[in-house]
Amino acid sequence: RMISPKLRGIEGLAFLSAWLRRGNLQRVLETNLGDKQGALDAAVPDGGGMLRAAPRGVVGHWVAGNVPTLALFSWALATLGKNSSIVRVSAESVEPVRRLFAAVSAARYVWRGREFGGEELLAQTSVVHFPSESRELNTALSMACDVRAVWGGSDAVRAVRALDCLEHCEDLVFGPKFSLAVADRQRLADPVRRRELAHSLARDVAAFDQAACSSPQMLFIEGKAAEHGQWLDELHGALKEQQKR
Repeated sequence: RMISPKLRGIEGLAFLSAWLRRGNLQRVLETNLGDKQGALDAAVPDGGGMLRAAPRGVVGHWVAGNVPTLALFSWALATLGKNSSIVRVSAESVEPVRRLFAAVSAARYVWRGREFGGEELLAQTSVVHFPSESRELNTALSMACDVRAVWGGSDAVRAVRALDCLEHCEDLVFGPKFSLAVADRQRLADPVRRRELAHSLARDVAAFDQAACSSPQMLFIEGKAAEHGQWLDELHGALKEQQKR
């Protein structure tokens, strides 16, 4: 659904659609819950007792306006934990986010003989827009939340965290990030892996004008620059190729 012509042109769509695949979401659950994934559905044995993973409740998402797909990433993670969501998006993101959630609504999946539809997930979801400067509306959203997930720059993060909230409310802050990449001597000694690394780095750097969380701003190379001159030339060529694209 995500790669339909109706959604063409939304920045970061290819990565989002790959990230939403079942195999990747399964890995997310395994990373966070290990062999206790069944605790999302029922109490499971844990040592001498029983363990149950309970949803937090309503997750409010304040999503940065420059990357529309962030709304889906944040929403999907909350939904994996069986939480309800209220997603606040910027004015420029309203239309692309609406189309992305429309694709979710149209999705169908059959599991153990029962068909599940995306509209079942969206019945527990609200997507809203209001002016960021409205303290009244921001406070109303904040007071409805059991969790506040905040994406954006330092000013946006401070503004949301300063709002009144419920006593038990927890904050998940995804603020300014500084990304780096590391290339070790072993990889750079292998011509094939070295070339793959150059093109992978070039793609990550080019994504979102190097403003994405995964776009490295600093590259550390094991060894001396003189011994890796050929690879640096390959990286330069890969960046020029991305520029042409």
